[in-house]
Amino acid sequence: TQTGNQRFIYISNTMTWDGAQAYCRMYYTDLASDRNASENSAIEGLLSGWTWFGLSRDGWKWADKTLFSTISWMTGKPDNALWHENCGYINNFQASDAQCSDIMPFFCYR
Repeated sequence: TQTGNQRFIYISNTMTWDGAQAYCRMYYTDLASDRNASENSAIEGLLSGWTWFGLSRDGWKWADKTLFSTISWMTGKPDNALWHENCGYINNFQASDAQCSDIMPFFCYR
């Protein structure tokens, strides 16, 4: 299922982070980022539960290599609790780290 607005599209099919990124790059442009108030406003109302975004543990950067700075981390995160939590998701407008092999719905840029 797909819902969205002019900038973002929410894909409810669940995939791994790498699968989600490949899907976004094949059918749209890339996994979405939430880099500023404008993007935050654009996804408001579309977010539902744990959702992959283009956030990864490369110094915690978005897929476009900009630094992650606009959303707060969940308490105690990132913690790399399972030693392989290299991908980022958002839930209730807070970020956390997870294993990239976890499956979640995701946002793509249109």
